[in-house]
Amino acid sequence: MQIFNDGTLGQVKLSTNGLYLIQENNHKRLYVAQNADAPFFCAQTNGTISFQGTTYEAFEPKQLFLHDCLHTAEEIMYQKILPFGEDVSSKIAGKPTNFGRSRTNNQQVAKPNRKGVNAAPNQGQAFVIVSMDTKSEYPYHAAAVVAEDKDDRVTIEVFATDQDANNTNRTTAGDFQMYEIGSPPHSFHGVWNGNAVFGDTEPCTIVIEPNKL
Repeated sequence: MQIFNDGTLGQVKLSTNGLYLIQENNHKRLYVAQNADAPFFCAQTNGTISFQGTTYEAFEPKQLFLHDCLHTAEEIMYQKILPFGEDVSSKIAGKPTNFGRSRTNNQQVAKPNRKGVNAAPNQGQAFVIVSMDTKSEYPYHAAAVVAEDKDDRVTIEVFATDQDANNTNRTTAGDFQMYEIGSPPHSFHGVWNGNAVFGDTEPCTIVIEPNKL
């Protein structure tokens, strides 16, 4: 991942091969090079930008989401709207172990499956960072991968507290973020472990995938 300060676009994050671009002042859109694969669960919208001689086309998430990070990640992984409060829909990647049953169970399954900065979900899977603090207002944060470029991952995510997650109004626009696998400051774990919400909770970062496909 490369970070640039551009006189016209402001600060931008550009994936390794220049396939995907995010403006730091607008996380509601992902800009995609014309020779790149379209991002998962996204639709092209009006608008193009030019950066370093490449034309990028604008994409947005296909839908609005509930204010619930895990539910959002699961809808992206399943590529469809899921009923609120549906049975557990995710599991640890590559294993039969479900994720999302309860705070205590999530902590129990996260510990032996932690990946830290090396967590590397593919398109159709998701990152989750799990707080080990049983009283945390934010028990976890999930982000589904919608595009890949080498070790870079583009996600769509929403950020919510336990109370926010009880809101059943579908009014939340997801944000695009970009992370670099293996990078202490720029990996998903590095970014969220450095956030005040999770920094003092000894969090574990795992990879999840659908359990019903």
